[in-house]
Amino acid sequence: MAPRKDGRFANLAPAGENTFFDFLRWRLGRLRKRIPGPEAYHFPLAANNPAFLAANRAATTCTWIGHATLLLQLAGRNLLTDPQFSARAFPVQWAGPRRVVPPGLALEALPPIDLVLITHDHYDSLDRPSIERLLARRGGGDTLFAVPLGVGKLLRSWGVTPDESADGGDYCRYGYSPWPLYLRDGTLVKEEGASAVYAVADGVAWPIDTWDT
Repeated sequence: MAPRKDGRFANLAPAGENTFFDFLRWRLGRLRKRIPGPEAYHFPLAANNPAFLAANRAATTCTWIGHATLLLQLAGRNLLTDPQFSARAFPVQWAGPRRVVPPGLALEALPPIDLVLITHDHYDSLDRPSIERLLARRGGGDTLFAVPLGVGKLLRSWGVTPDESADGGDYCRYGYSPWPLYLRDGTLVKEEGASAVYAVADGVAWPIDTWDT
């Protein structure tokens, strides 16, 4: 179970409270460093094959769509992590940080999604327009949304009925035939007896214990 203090979730790592002036100091420090903007970086994008992904039921694949959004194909099932397909990671689309490159795979080109794994509720990982577009797709109502404890209330307000049974430090099993899926801390996707995938999202380097398999 995730640690709590006074009924609220608590960080395992020691963390101090930052003020608005700390934020201004950080922003001014970045300006003084003259860090190049996104337009200064150019790198080729790999072309995906939506037809193969739609027909695939055997090969294990991982398609990086952008930031923490991944399409994972495991044992004939399609899993999507932290779907963010909007132009901006913000509550409105006329303001906020704009994405630098388009999604590596358009939402409309996704195969049918069995499970959406939401790791946390930041705007760049939990995007309401993307969730609503996934629901509106053919078969979208059959998609299972798995979220950490405390995030389900927000999704329910959007008309989604999520599975919110994964508390921090706990295992949660989803009995998809022919393979079970396990989550721990809302971030571990495991195919029993085969490969494992660790979807870290916005995680940082921090010692973790060894989990029995």
